[in-house]
Amino acid sequence: MHAGGSVGLLELSGVVNQGPSPELEARMRARFAGASRTDLLELPVMAAYAAYYNQQKKTYHVLLQLQSIVSGSRDLPTVSPLVDANFAAEAQLTAIEEYIRLFSGDAVIEQRRILVA
Repeated sequence: MHAGGSVGLLELSGVVNQGPSPELEARMRARFAGASRTDLLELPVMAAYAAYYNQQKKTYHVLLQLQSIVSGSRDLPTVSPLVDANFAAEAQLTAIEEYIRLFSGDAVIEQRRILVA
């Protein structure tokens, strides 16, 4: 951790973490219908991650996953709504809190930011 850096924490309780996430998959396909890899790289966060991964001579895995799901060649894997929420947040589809509330209206969500001196 670097001086001046920060760490974000998200504390959850009362979350129903079961079942597939068809709403997320539909939202991804609707939002990025017809998008190419180049189009997806125009998203600011995708561009930043891709630039970092390129320095390491690697390809950003979330970009490849999103491209596969959007094109229809793959479905969103059935893992859990919380894993899907993290994927959605990383792919800039929704705020993680919004997605968790979509599935668990009674979830309690606390956010904290810890600054490093």
